[in-house]
Amino acid sequence: MAGLSRSLSANQCTLAFLDLATNTIGHADMAALAESLQSNTSLTELRLPDLPNLTAFIAPLAVALQRRGGRSALRKLDLGDSAIGPSDVTALINLLRGANSLERLSFGEGSFSAPDAAALAQAIGISSLTRLDLSHSLGNARLAALVPGLCCPGLRKLSLRYCELTQRSAHCDACNNGPVC
Repeated sequence: MAGLSRSLSANQCTLAFLDLATNTIGHADMAALAESLQSNTSLTELRLPDLPNLTAFIAPLAVALQRRGGRSALRKLDLGDSAIGPSDVTALINLLRGANSLERLSFGEGSFSAPDAAALAQAIGISSLTRLDLSHSLGNARLAALVPGLCCPGLRKLSLRYCELTQRSAHCDACNNGPVC
């Protein structure tokens, strides 16, 4: 993994897509991968589904992108079914605030609370995201907390697969009781 991180940070790297699904990647390797994206100018899409510790990647990635002033080639980040916990939400918020090139974010399993979802909504509302893919067990309370961010002008596509939503989920006060999408 160290060799891959070094290659990604090399000036001559032209790799645009990287899929690391179903790999066991340690904390140090995740941090090194995130750091390599600080100088990478070619990687536009990164798939990291099923990460056991998401914060080990997202937190250093947010710092690396902030060091670049938010400028990065990275446009799409797919975290698949990585479990999103409270510390991961904080890291995602920092990432969304600092990565003004990120257009698409995908993640699944979430054990974060409605207040965490409200904080995430604020970050989504000021982000450059045009597409957000959420899946698995979002539920009514977290969707209601996310809705203010979902009503932002830049967001064009929203996927809510397997989120256990009900008819009550489709309306919210933040959108004048209109449909979410």
